[in-house]
Amino acid sequence: LLERETSERLREAIAQLPRREGEVFCLRYFEDLPYQQIAETLSITPGAAAAALHKARAKLESVLIEPAKRE
Repeated sequence: LLERETSERLREAIAQLPRREGEVFCLRYFEDLPYQQIAETLSITPGAAAAALHKARAKLESVLIEPAKRE
């Protein structure tokens, strides 16, 4: 039950990300692609992929982890 709830919260949080950040996050963590391959897949530079992933992780942390710390 807890795992299903966590998965649902993660899906909802990813859906709130800007499109590019969501794509990069999913390709990195669900498809396990390296930055170079993410960059090639999305026609961006590896640096842009890394920056998008950094932004995505920060936003997801603020949505998913920070509220739990306050409880």
